[in-house]
Amino acid sequence: DEQTSLKFKLALLQSLPAVIEKSVEPMKSIDGIKIIQVDGLNRGATAGDAAAGGANGGNLAEQALSAALSYRTQAPLIDSLLNEIGIAGGSLKALTTPLVSSATDEINREATIKEQ
Repeated sequence: DEQTSLKFKLALLQSLPAVIEKSVEPMKSIDGIKIIQVDGLNRGATAGDAAAGGANGGNLAEQALSAALSYRTQAPLIDSLLNEIGIAGGSLKALTTPLVSSATDEINREATIKEQ
């Protein structure tokens, strides 16, 4: 029984390089990996602060101005993130274009199926 176990382990060790080579083959087609951490997009507020409406203090006008300025500073980052996933930012129409085009394609496909 020990001899069989040893033979199995030796065979496994001998075939290990081929197994590793085959398992890393899909990684050759990976173009790149991007890790984007977006914790700071809520201006440092915790989940409790955001739920309570607390930002950096101040009255409503100060909070609105702070939020607008914060958005403007983050706009390039947000636009870049949207471009990474294939969505053009800048306007509501640009954001919804992929949804409209896919819905139109679906309607056309269903119409074609019904005609056949």
